[in-house]
Order: sequence, then structure tokens, then C-alpha cells
Amino acid sequence: MRRIREALARMGGKSSKPAPPNVPDKDRRVQHLREGLHTQQPPHRVASTPGFARTGTINNRRSLAVEIDPNGPGALILYDGTRDNRGLTTSNTSATNTTETSLASSSSGGKEKGIDIVLVHGAGGGRIKTWSTDDGVCWPRDLLPRDLPPNTRVVTWGWKTPDPVPSSSEEPTDYDHLCNMVSDQLSMDLARIDGGAERDLIFIAHGVGGLVVKNALATTAVSQVFGKRSELGSIYPRTVGAIFLGTPHKGHGRQTLGELAILTARLDSANGRGDLDELFLQMMGEANELLETQRGEFALVSRDLPVICVREQLSTNARGAEILPKACATFDGINVTTDDFFQDHAGLARYQDRHDSGYFQLVGHISKLTKRTHFQDTEAGMIRTKEIIDALHYDMREQENKANEDLKQTSAWILSAKDNEGSGAGDNVPGAFDHWLQDPSTPIFWISGNPGSGKTTLMRHAFHDPGTRDLLQRWVESGVDASTKRRDKPQLLMAAIFLFEAGSYVQKSREGILRGVLYQILTQKPELVPVCFPSFMEGPWPPAVPFNTTVNLSQAFYQLFARMSKTLRLCMFIDGLDEYRLAEGTQAQQDDPSQRDRHSNGHDENGHRGSRHTCDSVDAMTNDTSTLAVSSEHGETDHPSEFTSVSDRGEILGNSQWISDSHTEIARLIMDLANQDHVKLCVASRELPPFERAFVGVPRLRVHTQTEKLISQYCADRLDKVAPGLSVSQRPLCDEVARKSKGDILWARLAIDMLMEGSLRRLMQTLESLPSQLGGPNGLYMRIIQSMSPQEQLEAARIFHIILRAVDPPNLVTLAFAFEGYIAPPKLQLADPTVGNLLIDHDRAHPYTREDLSRISDQMEARLTTSCGDLLETTDKGARVVFMHLTAKEFVLRSSVWRQAQLSVPSAVDVDVSLMSGTIRYLKCYSTLRLVVTSRPRLQFTPDAWLLVSHVLRYAARVDERLINGTTEECSREVYVALLDDLDRTFQEAWQTAIKEHVPARDDVGWYRDKYRPLLASHWTDFEPMELGRSPRRQGFLSLALQANLYGYVSYKISQIADDNERATIAMDLLEYAVAPEGDSRTSDGGQSLSAAGAVTGTYKDFHHDMPDGRFAPLLIDTVNECETKGIDLTAQQRFVWTQALKAGKPFFQQRGGRAAVLNLTPESKTTLARNRGRWVAAIKALLSTGWADPHMQIQDTSNDRMGGEMKSASDMIKETLEGEVEFARELVMIEALIVNVSIRSPRAI
Repeated sequence: MRRIREALARMGGKSSKPAPPNVPDKDRRVQHLREGLHTQQPPHRVASTPGFARTGTINNRRSLAVEIDPNGPGALILYDGTRDNRGLTTSNTSATNTTETSLASSSSGGKEKGIDIVLVHGAGGGRIKTWSTDDGVCWPRDLLPRDLPPNTRVVTWGWKTPDPVPSSSEEPTDYDHLCNMVSDQLSMDLARIDGGAERDLIFIAHGVGGLVVKNALATTAVSQVFGKRSELGSIYPRTVGAIFLGTPHKGHGRQTLGELAILTARLDSANGRGDLDELFLQMMGEANELLETQRGEFALVSRDLPVICVREQLSTNARGAEILPKACATFDGINVTTDDFFQDHAGLARYQDRHDSGYFQLVGHISKLTKRTHFQDTEAGMIRTKEIIDALHYDMREQENKANEDLKQTSAWILSAKDNEGSGAGDNVPGAFDHWLQDPSTPIFWISGNPGSGKTTLMRHAFHDPGTRDLLQRWVESGVDASTKRRDKPQLLMAAIFLFEAGSYVQKSREGILRGVLYQILTQKPELVPVCFPSFMEGPWPPAVPFNTTVNLSQAFYQLFARMSKTLRLCMFIDGLDEYRLAEGTQAQQDDPSQRDRHSNGHDENGHRGSRHTCDSVDAMTNDTSTLAVSSEHGETDHPSEFTSVSDRGEILGNSQWISDSHTEIARLIMDLANQDHVKLCVASRELPPFERAFVGVPRLRVHTQTEKLISQYCADRLDKVAPGLSVSQRPLCDEVARKSKGDILWARLAIDMLMEGSLRRLMQTLESLPSQLGGPNGLYMRIIQSMSPQEQLEAARIFHIILRAVDPPNLVTLAFAFEGYIAPPKLQLADPTVGNLLIDHDRAHPYTREDLSRISDQMEARLTTSCGDLLETTDKGARVVFMHLTAKEFVLRSSVWRQAQLSVPSAVDVDVSLMSGTIRYLKCYSTLRLVVTSRPRLQFTPDAWLLVSHVLRYAARVDERLINGTTEECSREVYVALLDDLDRTFQEAWQTAIKEHVPARDDVGWYRDKYRPLLASHWTDFEPMELGRSPRRQGFLSLALQANLYGYVSYKISQIADDNERATIAMDLLEYAVAPEGDSRTSDGGQSLSAAGAVTGTYKDFHHDMPDGRFAPLLIDTVNECETKGIDLTAQQRFVWTQALKAGKPFFQQRGGRAAVLNLTPESKTTLARNRGRWVAAIKALLSTGWADPHMQIQDTSNDRMGGEMKSASDMIKETLEGEVEFARELVMIEALIVNVSIRSPRAI
């Protein structure tokens, strides 16, 4: 929405960007509208006749007296179903004033409800002639009224191409300005004739008129959201549908959208029906980037708008223009319908009678739109409302942090306190928070402070305090007149989000913010669910498209305030901005260690560009106020073998550039939200540079300068719990704790814990010995580590690093198993030497009971207390282990901590393999605790169980190549392979057990006869739990390992197959998965698919949506070629693999729709898309270079046309896919050379 928000700057919005010099101010813009749009028309006078009724003939309708140019600019009501006579509304005024006066009387003046069908002609057309046949039949006036419901009006709107060189300007203006002039006039004219009735709108636009309508809807949508430009009216929230007749929506092949817009303009004015300004056309052609931006804007605002795209099937022979390409006359969207009319371009807008096939089709679309104008509040709608609200919910950490429970009752006074340590205007002003709550001119309040200073506690108090709501009500009522207060008083809604870096992906991301706010709003106002998610109110649930995507959630938020901005006011409390993380970040590097080296070169072996982020030291992440940032450590590499080296720390917590970018993005999001007049935001964060820059001049409270009294009282309360009345004699001690803490409540809490462990007589002495900061080589955290015994320090180091490497916070049992490692201790091996040396083997021989698991959990929780110095804690839900504060996590990541403690920390390989073993061992006993396989809605694994499988594969991906090649001594190849083999065996047994124990429904009479044996023989990887679509079909565990990019494991397992035929068969089966993400697509339904595990945690990534490592294809092809195959039809398999590879590429090179839309769900969407593109190119090159590809083979391409496909050669499909992709220009040249070589070597390779 960048262009729209820049437009808001020149419309008077709250943007800091200066208006472009070539854009006039509002007064000049109105003058340009008058000069460009309202050109003088010659008077047109005929005899006056009264209005006509429905039964009137065509001839008497044509004899109406109209003192205006029928093809002039402005709106003209052709049919008014709100009046008794239902005739043409006119006014006896001069033609030069039509827009302002001719229709002013058409509104009935009351709050009538009905539908206005608005027709907008194309370039060079007219509001009557565009819709009229040669013998004068104007179908919107003469035919359509008979087919409309009561209380419907038909409005035609005319426009003239503005003069690119207005008389008041010496230089031509730009296309953006001219387009805005036209679309703004459309909005204002429709607002004027509506007269406050708020009637629903259905647009019918022809050719370039569709571009005008799209721009008007996008602009007025933002004007509603941000409360600007009231003169534009409310056409966006009133629009219930749009029909585009031959309008270009996207480029096609080598033709840009700008070039197609010119073509459409020429088609609009063909056969002498209009004149075009060539300079205007030139400007349109040069504005391709702007047109693409407008396309994206309309796609955003029209997600829930029913849209019909009509395409012509006949050519127009005029001025060299023939026909608008079918592929560009539509666009992808969940509410977009495409239809073809057997007409030329002009014929799409002209119909002779009601029996015309095109008219019949068009009226059918109009009828459907008029029936969808209001959502019916049915029982089914109420059920769907609950399903949508439930889908938005996640653990929002609303419960108070354990460490700060004692502080809740003593922190209220901080919000109104004053201190002298403010650093700028608006800092620590007395009563600033209370004033902000009521002030309509100040949208943001910033609560800032050092780490551990109690910002979250204060935010929770501010949100839950009844006084906060009372003061916000004054803001809600400000600027509202007394009559409006009584009738339509805006309603206040409040929502709170507490970001949590140590939590799951959704708890620290944009998705979490949007889901949390929407969940809280819609829980309070469930009747708004149809407003936010109209496209999801009907149809199956789960829906046929992904639901919890940032695009969908952003659009829902947008829809809410675009349609309800007059009746709602929202105040959001967002805590922990510094804990926000971009979706693209550390996980890809953590999962694939080999990518870290590739990023340094900018490309990997698959040809894709790496992330621009480098692995900087985490010590540089925060500023000096964190007490953890030590600049001297930045870039140190003295101990490269340590787990907490610079690169390792960067890949776990995130490099400093990535974190800084995360902070910049969340600050930008806050500022964007603050541009809305009906939104207030109270935010809390550390005092980091991105926030200091973004929130300059914003009123704020610096918490750490206000908490001394609070900490003193907290210390007294803790002393009184030990010995009642003790605080009276120890008041100096309490005051000294507060002074020494420097406002750091977390430091105070840990310090008091240490005081309580010592002698009461030596409290002050103990306090004086404590460091005054949390982090650093001499901080309180280091004192905690040093106070442990050597054995406890070793245990703490291992536990800390296991949690740091875990994909998601582990539960207590998984942590306990990983803590034990993967090799059975000698004592256990001696007790049962026949079992083996791996812990997974001993678990198989001696399974755990529920009581055993409970005991293991209790023991690990006790170890956290004794060995980890309270730096870890368990969450309330799921007993997952996390760091008690972000500062604790930052501290243990520092390599200097462990060097100073003289401890050797576990290597990354050792921890990852231990996590593999620990997770597999937990999965072995998973059925003891939970359900592994569910029968609803069909037999498949539960999302939680599948999520743990994905964790194992991601740990394996980190170490796969190093272990297989023997480049690490921490773990052997045999151990690694045995662990993955055991995972396969464990889940196959779990699947077969579930099938044997399954009790079929009473009406499932064919279970044992038809289903039981096939399901029992099936492989478990075929039954991934799906939220959307069918489970991917896989050829055993090796195909899943291939999708997980376990190159070393797959290549090793294939090499161990002795029989040539078997090895070649397996390699050919796997080749399907190496060249296309979906793999065996012969079993898929062609629709989108999404794993249900993604709903459990945002860190999950579907394996079947990404192209595998580019090395798989050459490996498998070489394997097949090296084998002496007998009885295997290689030709058929080669054709199938080649076809799958060709079809797999286009979705990755299309910006919208297809698989690219699903890729946007993954946490690394941007880098994932780039990597998929590179890997697809690598697969194509491998197939061509090895003779497995026929560049001349004809393939049906259905990617650009929903109504059917066209046959293309393989070489043409490759060229169309890669043309225009600058980053792959070199690869395209190489592929073309390979095609030539294949053609010379064998004209028909396959």
C-alpha cells in the first residue's frame, strides 16, 4: 500500500514524506478536476417529456428531455427503482454543471437501503454511447430494469481523459496524477448522489474504465481506514461486487501491463467511437510500475469482494488492435470468477435485446451479486463464526510472569509518577499517560526501559486497570456531537499482545500480533466476523485456502476498519517490541549449516542468492542499557570449535542485522497503525536505536527511572514473608537494594533470592558483594554460574545449549532424554550387552510406563532448580522449558561466559544428535501419554506427533552431510543412520498398531473387507495430518528424507542396495520427488495443501512445498544410468519425470497465486522462494545434460488459462518461465545451449 499511503501525504494524512513536487495541493487539484474533467459541452436541448414507467417503449424513453450531454462527464441515473414512476432522473440545468447539480435531487434523502448498479465506460467512450447499439438500444436503460429487484438504481458515469498539459501548468503531469483525478471524481460523484443513504454498489466497468474503478476502490478503502478524505465518500465499504468487461489485470508474456492498458484503450475507442490523446497513452505505457502497484493494491482490498472478469472471444479489427489476451483479462483470487463472452471488445458493453447470449450471461452475474448484498444471520453462520474465532486463538501469554506476581499491586503509581531523568520532550511528564488516553491527537504512548525493569508488569496493569477504559471513553467521545452520541456512539475495543522471544514463532511475529488483536476484538464483537472474513463464512471448514496467513489476517484487519471506522475505536497494548522477530531469519541457517558458508559467497550450488544477513555477534545486538552488550567481543573467533562461537550464537538468537531489521519492521508497523484516527497504541520495549528513531517526539515513560520505590517495597514484602516485621529493621537494606538495582526489577528479584539463601545477620554485607548489573563478565548472572558446583555447571551448560538448539521449547521428558545424550552409559550396556550401545535400543528393550515418564519429568524439573540457577522455567501449558527472560538467553549465548567459567560446552553436532535421540525416544513412548493416530476427519497422525517427526528431520538436516562424510568426530555415520532408521521403524509400528486397534463406525461395513489390509500395508509417511488438501503420497521414508534434504542419508541408503534392479527402481521413484515439490503428483487433486502441524506452531515447515536440494537429481539419474536394468520401462519414466519438472517451475516464478501463495506461509518465505527457483533451474539443467529430457516434447500448459490449456514445447515453457528473470539470465543461456546440444545429438531425445 506504499503508493496509497504516499497519496495520503498529499491528502493531508499523517505522513512524514513530503508531497511530490508535481502533485498539486487540494485547491489546485480541484481546479484541475474542473479543467480536465468538466470541459464545456455544447447545449443539447429537446422537448421536455415526463419520466417513463417500466412499461414504456424504447421510443418514448429516447424522447426524454435532457439538457445535458448524454455522453458528458459525471453521473446519470438511467433507472431509479426507488421512485414510483421509476423514470430517468434529470434536471433542467446547463450541461456544464451536470456533475454537481443534475443529480443532486435524485437521492430520496432518507436512510434508504438498496443497490446502485454503476456503469463506467472505457477510454474515449461515453456514459450512453458505450452501452448503446448502433440503432440506439442502451441496455442499462432499456433492458436491465426489467431484470432488477426493487429499490435498485442504474447509474452510468462518464469521464473524459484529462489534459496531460493543463492550462495552469507548463510541464505535463504524470499518469498517477491523471488517474487519481478521474478516480477521485468518480468517488465524489457517487457520494453526492447517494445522499447519505449508504446504498450498496455494484460496478460494471468496460476496458480502461475498470482501471479507474480499481483505483477508486483502493483509494477510498484507505481513506476509510485512515479517516482521511471524507469527500471521497464511502464507496469501498458499500461495494458488494464488481464486473470487469475486457479490463487488463496483469501482464502477459513479454507484454507489460502498461502495454496492455494501451491496447485496451485503443480497443475501447475502436471504430470511431472515441478519441484518444496520444500523449496520455504514452504516459500510460510508461507507468507500468504504477499499474503493477495498483494491481497489488486492488488485490489486497478486493480479497472479500466478489469479482467477475469477462473476456472477449472475438477480435476487433481496428487501428491494428485485435484482441486482449485472455490470460491478462483476469487475476487470481478466492472470489474471482472468470467468464468468456462470444463478443468482440465493444460487444462486451452492447446488447440488442434480452435474448442476446452475452446479455443473458451478464444478467446472471448481476443477479448473483444482488443476492449477496447482506449476510444472513443463520445458525450455520453462528457456527462458522465460532470456528473462525477458534482458528485465530493461540497461547497469548496473558498470565502474569511468575517473577513479577508480587509486583502487581505496587506498580500502579508509576504511570503517574515524575522523574528528572527524561531524555527528551514528552519523557516522564506528570500524568502523561492519563493525558494520552484522552488526547485524540496523540496516537502512540511509549513505555521504555532497561531489560528486566518491569515493563511487562506495568503494561498488564495499564491494560487491566478500569481507570484506563474510563479515560479512553473520553477519547472515543471527543469530536462527536451530542446527537451522534445518542444515536451512533462509537464503541471502544481494547486488545493486548505480549510478544515473547523464547516462545513459538507465532508468539513473536506479525502473524501473532494480527491473530491476537483480531481474536480479542471478535471475541468481544462476534457479529464482526462476517465483516472481517466474509469469504470464509460459506463453504467447507477448514476452507479450501490457507486461513492464518499474514496476508489474510492483514486483510481482515483492513476490512474491519474500512467498513466500521465510523463505529469503532481500538486501543492496542503491545509489549515486548524488542522481542519481535521477522519471519525470515535464523531457522534456515540453523537447519542447514552448509548454507552459512554459501551465504558468504552470495549464491549456493543451486544458483540462488543467499540472505544479505551475516552472522554477527549476538553481543552487538543490544545497546549499552542492556548491561549485556560488550563491544570488545564483537567478531571474536578465538574458539571456533565452541558451540557459542560468533556464528553459532548468531544462528540461534539471530544476527544483529536481522534483529535490527526486525525492530525496524515492528516500529514501521506501529507507525502505520498509528496513522488511523480511530486507533491508539501503547507500546513497550527496550530503548534501542530503531525505536528511538521511530518514536521520536512520542510521549513516553522510562520505567527504570521510576521503579526505585517499587523495588524497595518489593524487598520489604519478601523480608516480611521470611520473618514478619523484619522489613522494619531492614529498611536501609530495602532502600539499598532499590538503589543498586538501578530500576532493574529482575536484578532485584534475583539479588533478593540470593540474600534469602544467606544469613539474616549478614544481609547488608551479602548485598554489597553482589554486582550491580545482570550481564557481563562480572554481572549477577555470572555470579549465579560461579556459585554452582563444577558438576552443576556442566549440567547447566548442557541443558542451556539443548534448549538453545531446540526447534521449539522442549518438554521436560524430551529435555531429560536429550540431556542423557544418545550413547548408553557403560553401566547400562553391561547390564544388557545384547541390546546395543544406543539409548534408543535400550528403550525398545525396556519400554517406559506412564509412571516412569512422570518420574523423569519430576527429576528434570528438580534439576532445573538445582543446576540452572533459576535461569530456566517451565511454561504453564505443556510444561515446556524456556529461559526466564530474554537477558538470560543472551547471557548464556556469550562465549566469554564459558571461557571465564573454564567449562567446555557441548558441540553443535553433539547437541543436535542428542536432540534427535531425545525426540525419537519421546516418540517411542508417545502413545503412552497421547493419541498418535486419529480417525477424524480421516485416519492420519495427530498434528503434535507429526510435528515431533519434523523436529527430528530438521535436527538431522543440520548434521547430515558432516556425519555421512565423516568430517566430524562427535558422532559416527552408523549412529546417525541408525537413529533415522529407528524413527522409520517406530512410526511404522505405531501406524500398524493404530490400524489394528481401530474400531470402525457401525456403517463402515467394508472396513475389514476393503480397507484394513491396504491400510496395514501402507507406509506411515502417506498419512501426514492435513489442515488443507490431501496427505502427500510418498514412496516410503526415503522420499520424506529427500524432501527434508537429507542428501547424505539418502545417498548412503541407496548405495547399500546390492541388487541393480532394486536400486534403479528406488532411484527412479525418488526422482519424481527430486524434480518437483509435490513428488508423486499422480495421487494429488491439484489443489493447495497445508499440514495441520502448522497450526501447532509457526516454526513448522511443510516438506512437500519446496524443491529439494539440487544435488539429488544428478545423484539419482547417475544411479539409474549405472545400473543394468532389466524389465524397466525407462522411456515412460523419463517422460513422466520431465513433465513433472517442467510443470513444477512456473509457480515459483509467478508472484501471485499457485504454490507461491502457500510458500508465503513458511517462516522463510522470501529466501525459500529464491532457493526454490535456483533448485528448479538446477534440476532442469541436470535432466537436459544427462539425456533424460526431450526439449521438443509437447506439454499442455494450463497455468495461464483456467478454461483450458494450450500445447507447448518443453523448450518454450522453460523460456517463458525464465524470461525477464534477471538473476537467471545466465542460466537461461546455459539451458538454451543444452537444448541445442540435445537437439543435435538426438532430435527426439525421448
